[in-house]
Amino acid sequence: MFSFTLVAAVGSYAFSSVHESIWKGLSWSTTARFVVDGVVYGAATAGVFTFLWPGA
Repeated sequence: MFSFTLVAAVGSYAFSSVHESIWKGLSWSTTARFVVDGVVYGAATAGVFTFLWPGA
């Protein structure tokens, strides 16, 4: 349960801003910070989700 939730949450949080660097000209260093934040938020989401899911 944790790994599935982690992949889904990191994919949603971390890689949602990559298109802004490609199409809108946002600097890649800013995008890298967003990706690192997304990985942290994704891990926290997966941890809480797994903790609260009954029988996981």
